[in-house]
Amino acid sequence: MAITWAAVLARFPGDPALAALDPDAGELWAADAALLSAEFFGARYELAQILWAAHYALAPGTPGSSGAGGAAGPVTSRSEGGVSESYAAPSSGSSSFSASDAWWSLTKYGLMFASLLRSSPRRIVKLGPVC
Repeated sequence: MAITWAAVLARFPGDPALAALDPDAGELWAADAALLSAEFFGARYELAQILWAAHYALAPGTPGSSGAGGAAGPVTSRSEGGVSESYAAPSSGSSSFSASDAWWSLTKYGLMFASLLRSSPRRIVKLGPVC
């Protein structure tokens, strides 16, 4: 079952970049998230779709995105107002860091989606951009 853009906004109500996105573009990303495998994600299927749609809606370079996801390369920290969040970035020599990791690190939602992928019992080793 496909999610709606309203489900994405409801999951992350405090994100101004998501709220500012054209709702029609958001609905397209939400509909495309239905391409994910319900069997693969199991009980976390809806969460996977929401994270996927939010990532593609904000990732720079995706058609219809706001491009507000951040600069290319691994995101190591973000802050807005008095709130900050930080992520560990793998060293450039790390064999576990791939182009798909760089793609998912363009947004905080991509990082959460990649974590969800890695924690699945039916894990996909490498996954890159769809577009």
